[in-house]
Amino acid sequence: MVNNTIALALSGGGNRGAIHVGVLHAFDVTGIKIDAISGTSAGAIVGALYSSGISAIQLKEIMDSQTIGTMLHFTLKKGGLANMQGLRNVLDTHMKVDKYEDLKQKLFVCASNIDEADSVIFSDGDLFTHICASASVPILFRPVEINNQNYVDGGLFNNLPVDPLLEKYDTIIGVHVNNYKIPDTQNIKRIANQVFSTVIRHNVKHNMKKCDYVINPKLDKAYRSFGKETTQLLFEIGYNAGIEFLIENKFM
Repeated sequence: MVNNTIALALSGGGNRGAIHVGVLHAFDVTGIKIDAISGTSAGAIVGALYSSGISAIQLKEIMDSQTIGTMLHFTLKKGGLANMQGLRNVLDTHMKVDKYEDLKQKLFVCASNIDEADSVIFSDGDLFTHICASASVPILFRPVEINNQNYVDGGLFNNLPVDPLLEKYDTIIGVHVNNYKIPDTQNIKRIANQVFSTVIRHNVKHNMKKCDYVINPKLDKAYRSFGKETTQLLFEIGYNAGIEFLIENKFM
């Protein structure tokens, strides 16, 4: 298949972002160039690191080296249990550029403005702050303030940010990492998670229809635990899904 430009929309999904890394590795090893990435939460983090020039296999090594403790900077200040300093430290350590215009691919970062109850796409300005806002899970993290407005995880309103790619790139591929069965339960915590997941899945379903293609590997569970073993498994799921997609659709 001959393509002029290829853009990826990467969903949020916590540590399931390792699936994104596996998909990107499939593109790397087959030599297929990506021109733009639009990401929410984990998708924004992976997209930013990759766009800064870090290969997918290097990204996996970074994920292997992280623990939940290094990513979260706990605090008892008003507004939440944690701030985003841990993530900012990871970005400072591994990204050699901190400006959108210096990235190797065009990057769009999606965050949720909870003052205006709407999603916002950033593509210029304070890159690291935008990434932190995009990944600021409500309640777990304090909102990130940008221009006197409060922002949280982009997945709240837009977990597959395809809109900034439309009519700009020839081929748009959505990568969704949340295709898992929600367990039946009466546990209050799990019911809350199910409600949140259902809301997010609704906006994803709508945006999937706008993509030319969607990579949407089916998972046997949510894979919420952290660690090298889980990262490796999710990376392999993403890589295999990516290779299968590229072969089936004659990209290679």
